[in-house]
Amino acid sequence: MATAIVLAEVQVATVVRRINRLGLTVSATKTQAVAFAKGRERRGWATQSPCLRVGGEAVAISAHIQYLGITLDAQLNFREHFAREETKVAKSTRALFRLMPNLRGPTEQRRRLYAEVIYAIILYGAPAWSDATSNRAVKRRLQRMQRKVQIRVASAYRTVLLVAASMLTRSPPLDLVAKTRARTFQSLREQQSARRTDTASTRALAAWNGQL
Repeated sequence: MATAIVLAEVQVATVVRRINRLGLTVSATKTQAVAFAKGRERRGWATQSPCLRVGGEAVAISAHIQYLGITLDAQLNFREHFAREETKVAKSTRALFRLMPNLRGPTEQRRRLYAEVIYAIILYGAPAWSDATSNRAVKRRLQRMQRKVQIRVASAYRTVLLVAASMLTRSPPLDLVAKTRARTFQSLREQQSARRTDTASTRALAAWNGQL
């Protein structure tokens, strides 16, 4: 553990110096750190509460960090991310549900539009965490959030099961939607990489032909 901290501090110091050369400063109070470890190593990081020096200030190594709206934990199982998302979605859902009473409420088309707002919150960053849906706890959270939305869209009772609510609203499971988005994202990245390779090859060939 001590060796890992020393190596990390060396790398952090190098990055901080380069940032300072650009006329910028690094705020230690806004800096977060997490150690990705397994088994006994993870327990050691959790019990000893080590710190990382950033610009001469100590930054505690926590169990999870917030990065671009996604919560990354030491195990990369995204449980903390979905725990926070469920709280966030619950607040947004309550606000939108006031616009969707079961009796004398908006039409199904408008209800589905409101539902898409909630789904956009849930599926944010799906390519990053889609593999985590194989975990039962994560999948149950997704299903729980989706079922609440579907019940409102279908104007159904609270006792309606997820499968029935999905059929009534014609909505695919969110874990499958997340995996589909992940595959699409990966496919686009591969296409972009292939285009860059082709462009570089074309330029190299043109340069070679120009030298002949």
